[in-house]
Amino acid sequence: MINGNVKLGFDQQQRPIISYHKYDQHGDTQMYVARRENTGWNSVQISDWKGFRWEFGGGGSLGRFPVKPYAPFYH
Repeated sequence: MINGNVKLGFDQQQRPIISYHKYDQHGDTQMYVARRENTGWNSVQISDWKGFRWEFGGGGSLGRFPVKPYAPFYH
């Protein structure tokens, strides 16, 4: 859920939905949509890509910068 790959939206009844990608049970990258319902989160796979795996690696765009929280009140 990095690099803007999670999208928020609304269904026809104005309930919030989240779209995202993750690996399926075969290790292929798939798209999913999730919505909060009375019994919890309901997530549905909406793609059926075969043999496609989006591999993540490397340091990313922030890998070369020391990212630290700024909290002067901790001193």
